[in-house]
Amino acid sequence: MTVASEGHRSASKEYFEERSLRCEVPIGPLGMYSRAKLCNVLFTRELQRRLKQRAAPGEPHILCFTLHPGCVWSNIWEWPVLLPCLHDYTYAIAGFYSRMLMRTGEEGSADIVMLGSAPATEQLRALAGGYFLNCKPFEPSSLAKDSELSDSLWSRSERIINEVLMNTVDEASRVSLPEL
Repeated sequence: MTVASEGHRSASKEYFEERSLRCEVPIGPLGMYSRAKLCNVLFTRELQRRLKQRAAPGEPHILCFTLHPGCVWSNIWEWPVLLPCLHDYTYAIAGFYSRMLMRTGEEGSADIVMLGSAPATEQLRALAGGYFLNCKPFEPSSLAKDSELSDSLWSRSERIINEVLMNTVDEASRVSLPEL
C-alpha cells in the first residue's frame, strides 16, 4: 500500500520538467506536495505493472494499491509551523473545528486495513495498481495514468539511487540491483 492524497490532482506535467525538478522554477509548498503525491500514485502503478510482467503465469503475484486516507487529524495540526503568523488562540479555535471535520486515525486507516487483509480474489487482482478512496476503487487523475510519465519517474529514480549507491558504497560492497 502506498498512501497518496487527492492532492495529486493539483499536480501538472510542468512539475516534472527538468528545471522544475532541479528547483530552478519555484512551484511552492503545495506544488511540491501535489507532485510528491502524484509520484506515489505513478510509482505504485508502475511497480504493479513491472511485478505483474515478471510473474510466471498462474503464479500469485504481489498486489500494489494507492489510497487516499482522507484528511486525518494528528498532532501535526497542533503545531503553528503551518501558519506561523497565527496566534495560539487562533490555533485553538481552528483545532477545535478541524477535529470535528477531520477523520480519526482509525477512520483514515480503513483503506489500508481493508486492502491489507482482503483475500486476493480475482476481483481484487483486477484492481491491482489502482487508487482507492473510502474503501472503494476511485479513478485517479488522468496524469496519474500517464504510462510514459510513470516509466520516466521509475527510470529517473533508478538513476538517482544508483548514483547515490555508487558514491557511498565502496567497490567491494557494490551489488547490482535486480531488474524488475
